[in-house]
Amino acid sequence: RLAFRPPRRRPPRRQHPQQQMAHPPFMDLPRNLHDCYFFYYSTCKKGTSCEYRHEPAALGHEKTCKMWAEGKCYNRTCTMRHMKIQSPRSATPCFWEDQPGGCRKPHCVFQHKNARPNQPTTSNVGVPAPVQPAPAPNGAPTAHLMHSSSPAVLLDYNYTILPRII
Repeated sequence: RLAFRPPRRRPPRRQHPQQQMAHPPFMDLPRNLHDCYFFYYSTCKKGTSCEYRHEPAALGHEKTCKMWAEGKCYNRTCTMRHMKIQSPRSATPCFWEDQPGGCRKPHCVFQHKNARPNQPTTSNVGVPAPVQPAPAPNGAPTAHLMHSSSPAVLLDYNYTILPRII
């Protein structure tokens, strides 16, 4: 009677077949009603050919549409998110903020520890600031010449104009 007995294992609980196949209602919606992850958190390379939703009005929003979660929102221009958000992005530090170029997304939902600089407007992009000539050290008039090897690099040369002796 000292025989070794293996421990008794309980059989796994059986679930009703309908419970095993249950999935969230939004999974039945077409893909064009689901948000494109890459569009909202980085850049979608597919652009207009992407089969997922690219809604600019929903950028920066962190609330999931309740109707979409129930599988009932068919509005492609809904301003709420059509994506399950696992963790609040506003509590996650922005990876790009500490990079040399910095974060350039005006609608970035991630946490920023530094103040965000104002984004340049399209009317000011590529227009150099006006350059004022420096005065000559002896008070003589100067001729201001601008030379440029490329549009982005401006070199400033100041030449003193001397009176002509005849």
